[in-house]
Amino acid sequence: MDEKILHLLQQMSLVISYMAQHATDLTDDQLLAVSDTLPVWHVGVDYTPGMVVRHDGQLYRCAQAHTSQDAWAPDASPALWTPINYSDDGTEEWRPPTGAHDAYNVGDIVEHNGKKWRSLINGNTWEPSDEVPTLWAVVD
Repeated sequence: MDEKILHLLQQMSLVISYMAQHATDLTDDQLLAVSDTLPVWHVGVDYTPGMVVRHDGQLYRCAQAHTSQDAWAPDASPALWTPINYSDDGTEEWRPPTGAHDAYNVGDIVEHNGKKWRSLINGNTWEPSDEVPTLWAVVD
């Protein structure tokens, strides 16, 4: 391989790694605004908690340090990746948490079944519903 091309590829790899690592400093709203500039998930990459990648049009945040493998794509590995989901107005869509790393906390607002809900507790893994008024409150 041409030495200039190899050097360019190495530099691009460093930039992608830097962007993925420093995306941890951004809020979900900021990530959404710059989603097209975030790196795409690849096999053979060392990912650390908090890193953000794109995969099949979706943003994911790394939940657990690992070196990516074919079978561990973000959409197939909820123990390794947490999706960053938004409705049309920018509110996060509720998704079932897969563990403590992606449970909802006090004040988190989600959209579910046509309503917006605010979590009333930390570590909330329950589905928003009128049947659990001590866990979720409807946002007007």
